[in-house]
Amino acid sequence: MKMGTQQIAWEVSEKRSSRRKSKVKQVISIRREEDPEELALFNKKTEKTMRDLIKEKVFNDEAYRASKEDIKEFEALLKNKEYWRRGMPCTFTMGLLRAIVREEVFGYNRKISQDILALAMKEIKTGEWMLTHQGIAFDVHGRLRDGQHRILAMLLTEKPQTILVSTGWTDKECEKVDTGRFRSISDQSQLYDIPRPVETAAALRTVFCVQKGYVLNNGGTSRIEWNIKEERKLYKKYGEDLVMESIRLSEKLRKAAGKRAVRCINSACFLLFAEKDLKQARDFFDKLIHGYNLEKGSPILALRNVLSKVEDGVSTLDRPYFFAVFTLAWNHYRRGETVKSIDYEHGVDDFPNAI
Repeated sequence: MKMGTQQIAWEVSEKRSSRRKSKVKQVISIRREEDPEELALFNKKTEKTMRDLIKEKVFNDEAYRASKEDIKEFEALLKNKEYWRRGMPCTFTMGLLRAIVREEVFGYNRKISQDILALAMKEIKTGEWMLTHQGIAFDVHGRLRDGQHRILAMLLTEKPQTILVSTGWTDKECEKVDTGRFRSISDQSQLYDIPRPVETAAALRTVFCVQKGYVLNNGGTSRIEWNIKEERKLYKKYGEDLVMESIRLSEKLRKAAGKRAVRCINSACFLLFAEKDLKQARDFFDKLIHGYNLEKGSPILALRNVLSKVEDGVSTLDRPYFFAVFTLAWNHYRRGETVKSIDYEHGVDDFPNAI
């Protein structure tokens, strides 16, 4: 079995990258030990895994496990007509808070912000907390849709407060909720139970950019043009299985090539190529990832050579260029052509479309 000439280089770079990651993990763990009290134990270095840390500290902690009585108290709140579609003051209890942080109730929100959570906890601890017009909202299914930081702050300080509560809001109404932080498309995707919402939103947004011609402008779109409706439309078009397959293949390529491979571009290319020929798209990505059975002149080998020229962690490929060389390699592959190299110059060469 013949291996691609760049396979060894990719593996060496990945080992160097892994060593750097392990050093970062050591630094983070040391800082946590130095400052165990601070709930920005959720150090800024760890913000990407904030939900994992919350799960570890709250969802999986027996001290915060909701009892049957806690759940009954929460269900009574949802049935109380005083809170139906209007904000009314509610004095929370620890039992009510425990019932709310269950994954099936709490797990439909944006990423948890270290700064917002830390500020809310500080105000509660110092007595600065006040009843305001901002409240806690639940949808018609009993899921928390606004107020996750306030709920967590009360639970973690063990000091329940009085806050306005409203229930009975529809999904469409909850999409409009905005408390100063933009509710991203991936945040909204969770409301529709779309798996891997962050990766799915990134991949489908890139497909959308290509279809609209924005990929030439480095993928820029406005919030008005790219929205949850457009994402759901594309998600329905490709289907869950194909979208998840694109994400898995993208991650494999990222693991093989390191930061040379842009995940959302990888996924989008697979989806666009699969529209033309699913079997060939799978073969193209399989050979690109593993580098085997690549003869001299193979466009896939030429693409691997392009990627290998980018230093690990310092990508000089902008997204239009990356997408263009991917598409050029695919088009040569589809035609059965051999090439010495692949290149694209923005503004000089016509931007390629997948065939």
